Amino acid sequence: GCFTLRSARLVGPSGSVLAFEPSAGSFSILMKNLRLNGLRNTLAMNFGLGEKEDMSKYSVYDSSLLNSTAHEVRRKDAKLVGNERVQLRVLDDVLDEERIKRLDYLKLDTEGAELAILRGAKKSLSRFHPRIAGEAHPGWSDSGATILEYLKIFGYKVLVEPAPSKDAEFFYAWPPDDDFKLMPVQ
Repeated sequence: GCFTLRSARLVGPSGSVLAFEPSAGSFSILMKNLRLNGLRNTLAMNFGLGEKEDMSKYSVYDSSLLNSTAHEVRRKDAKLVGNERVQLRVLDDVLDEERIKRLDYLKLDTEGAELAILRGAKKSLSRFHPRIAGEAHPGWSDSGATILEYLKIFGYKVLVEPAPSKDAEFFYAWPPDDDFKLMPVQ
């Protein structure tokens, strides 16, 4: 919920943030943090996003490594602490139901579900052309390059760079008519 809290503060009272958290434990923490910080411009939803409506088994890992994922993580330091079943929804459907008229930014750090979420957002990508930033995990899911090849279908300009940890990549995408420029990390 750290990014959600920061985003809610950045957009201010005239903006809004949609936050999706499929894990019951993480959702509870997110809600508590929103209340403690008095943030009322965030709609938090206790389900995940994917390519289709579904139920999914999520493996919950020691939070010092990562929270939860539908993918098997093959790391020696990944300590599995449990499993839970979570609901998955399609982003296009959720935005329609919530009558969202504008989507400026899409941040994806979903432990391997990034491409599936984007596939479930075809209509929204075409309609809103949000800037997109995310983290890919090529060791157990799709690479940043695979995700960005998909986004090129929608005309996005794209960039992938390695994350400080060796098992992740950061990816960025912005619409062709956007003059957005990424600054190099120093």
